[in-house]
Amino acid sequence: MDFSDLRAHRFRHNFNCSSPTCRCGLENESNTHYLTSCNIFSDQRKNLYASVSSHIPNFNSLSNEEITQYLLYGNKSLKDDINIKILTGTISFIKATKRFDELEAFDET
Repeated sequence: MDFSDLRAHRFRHNFNCSSPTCRCGLENESNTHYLTSCNIFSDQRKNLYASVSSHIPNFNSLSNEEITQYLLYGNKSLKDDINIKILTGTISFIKATKRFDELEAFDET
């Protein structure tokens, strides 16, 4: 549904967001940007990639969009236990970044 506190989502839905640009200033804060390229979360991403790359076929040759799909949804061609490991890694990344601990959409400043 692309309806989270990420700025690109809120901007698209006209929900308390004047710009879709990420706090890093490099591009829109989309799922793909947040999970694969935002420099604010580089350290957490290293841990994520270390935990999932061996479970995703051809990980190093995938595009950021393809990696995002694996991280958010797993893949039907993989066994359930592998998909669980990938999704658990993604959840750990989200928690480690603390990006959603305080929702910007409800920030009154």
